[in-house]
This record gives sequence, structure tokens and C-alpha cells, in this order.
Amino acid sequence: DAGTTLLVVAVLGALFIWFVTRTAWRPSTPLRVARRRTVGQVLSATWRMYAGHPRLFLGIGLAFIPIGLVITGLQYLIFRIGTLEPLLLSTGEQNGALALLALGLGSLLTLFAFSIIVATVARAMVELDAGRPVTPLSAYRGVTDSVRPLLGALAIAVVVQVALSFTIVGIPLGIFLLVRWSLLGAVVEVESHGVRGVLRRSASLVRGHWLKTFLLVVGMSTAAILVGPFVGALVLLVSGAAFSIVNLLAALIYVLVMPFAAIATGYTYFDLRARREVGETTPERALDAEIEVGAAATTAGDGAGATRPE
Repeated sequence: DAGTTLLVVAVLGALFIWFVTRTAWRPSTPLRVARRRTVGQVLSATWRMYAGHPRLFLGIGLAFIPIGLVITGLQYLIFRIGTLEPLLLSTGEQNGALALLALGLGSLLTLFAFSIIVATVARAMVELDAGRPVTPLSAYRGVTDSVRPLLGALAIAVVVQVALSFTIVGIPLGIFLLVRWSLLGAVVEVESHGVRGVLRRSASLVRGHWLKTFLLVVGMSTAAILVGPFVGALVLLVSGAAFSIVNLLAALIYVLVMPFAAIATGYTYFDLRARREVGETTPERALDAEIEVGAAATTAGDGAGATRPE
């Protein structure tokens, strides 16, 4: 209900404020990406990376325009041609249940798309760090080999989440696993793993840093994923605009916010990887806690260094 929702938002807000007031914000250099960073340094580096290369990351975010068209097409098939057409005709597009269903479908498809964006942004970050030229098109071309294992890992994660959500006792476990698997996009692009190896590697990196990952990755990505459908649902309920207009509006919002959340995810991945491979260091030595990375780099861990299975 509304009270529970407000309580959850208040707790998350308090945790975020506690973190940002107790964290170091500098140095915030966006390059030398594979280093240990505090929460504040991740956020400030994310902003500097985004602001320093707006055409690159907005270009990557433009993928959400065709994604919005795909979501519109699927919703048209479901609501206009499929079994929900009689309900739509009898209640109209302003029906709250239909708006919620549309929000859920759009958010699920957006989750898959966002994971691809994370992989693409991770590729772009590695290329920028190495001083190599990179464009949105070249970054997307670079992740073509990652799509198959990423979608396989996401499919497993979604099935597990849906199964756990049907039981009250399974919801906390689902949230726990959601955070442990939140680095799939970055892991699958920067390292070489099969489907199950991607899940295990993400869980391994998050171990011991669950709350930090929750705030920086799950918190920011969830906000970014929901802001488009939320604004769209409000427009749908207030103005009665068609689903097509709502989805295109959400896609335009995603172009702006999704790359920022993806960059933060990338920095969190590199931070946790540096902590695991170099070890925990004092804040004063954070600049020295670096690791060598490259596209499709190999690391220690299950499945690392092996060719992705077909």
C-alpha cells in the first residue's frame, strides 16, 4: 500500500544520505577506470565521464528510441489484436489495471535493453581508458558477441526472480540475488564467461559489498528504468494519450538517464573487481589500487579465460 511504499522510499533515502555524507568524493578522475572507488567517487566520476563525452553516451542511449517502437508494437499486438482487446474497448486506455500491466511489460523489456546498454557502455569506457577512438556504433558492434550469453544469464535471473516472487518468504531472497546478479552486463562484456559463469562471477564480485552495489547499481538503474514508464503512466492516466505516445515519451527520457546509470554500473564493477584482484586498500592508496583491463580481458575466476560456449 501507499504507507509501505513511502516507508521503503524513506529507508532507501536515509541510506543514500548516510552513504553520501560519509564518503570521499575526490579524486574523481573518470579515467583509469579499473580502480577502487568510494560511493562518492563513483558518482562524481560517473558525472564527469557522462559530461565529458555527451555525444558518445547520448548516442548509445539513442538505442532506446527503436526499443520504444518495439515495446509499442508488442503492446499493440497484446492490447489491440490479442486477448486483452475486449477489456481495452470496454474500459479505455485510462483503466488503472491496464496502465499497470503496460508499465510492467515495458519495464521488463526495458530491463533487457538496459543490460545491453550496460555492456555497451562498459566497452566504451574501456576504449576511452585505453585512448582508442570509440563511437556509439563501434561500441555496439563490439558487444555483439556478448548478447547471447547476456540474454541467457538474464533469462535465468528473471525466471528465478519470478519464481521467488510468488512466495512471501522468497521475496527477500529474490532481492538478495537481484543485487548479486546486477553486474551481468559489465561482466559479460569485459570478461569471457559462459551463461552460468556470468552469474557466478557477478555474485563473486558483489560478495562483501552488497549494500554498496544495491545503492549504486540496483538503486540507480531501478530509478532510471522506472522513470520513463512512471512519467508515461502519469501522462496516460491524466491525458488519455495513446500507448504509442507514452512509450515514445519514455524512450526519450531513457536516452538521457540510462547512459548515466550504466556508467555508474560500470564504475561499480571495476571498483569491486579491483578490490578483489588488488585487495582492500586505504583511501589514500586508492589511486594505486588498479588492475589492467581490456575488452574481453581474462581474469581469475570460474569460466574466465575460456571461450564462450555456443
